[in-house]
Amino acid sequence: MVHDHFLDMPLIVSNLGIHAFMKTIENFMQDLFQTRIAEQKEILANRAPYRQKFFTPDCRWDSRVGTLEMMETERIVSSDGSDMKATVITAYNVPFYASGPQTHRRRYHIKAVGDNWLVWLVENECLACRGEGDENCINCKGQHWLSSQRGIAS
Repeated sequence: MVHDHFLDMPLIVSNLGIHAFMKTIENFMQDLFQTRIAEQKEILANRAPYRQKFFTPDCRWDSRVGTLEMMETERIVSSDGSDMKATVITAYNVPFYASGPQTHRRRYHIKAVGDNWLVWLVENECLACRGEGDENCINCKGQHWLSSQRGIAS
């Protein structure tokens, strides 16, 4: 008998072996988003006494205002991959602009490790060309994505 909680975990077979009941990429990402949001809420709660001791309520410096809201808007736009690795592109709203929130994209590189997915690289779209520039882009030189892990442009 198959239990309901296994319905979203297909059996994935690869040339490297069987990944029994591995989460789908989409479910893995949703779990990542929800866990990151919960962690951020805990961080903000732990910082409250520090903020109250040293800052007025209207001082935004070091307040992390908008960070939680930004995390809560992140959604999967597309995913592509195999049973061993995948790329997931997400979009999220950045509330820090004077003109209002802007949507930015992020690209996650994920690989299968045992019977789980793990993120091994996260890139942000180039803000200068919005991920559409050529080799003349001052930021990404036409790579469209930036990563601190692999240097300036990835």
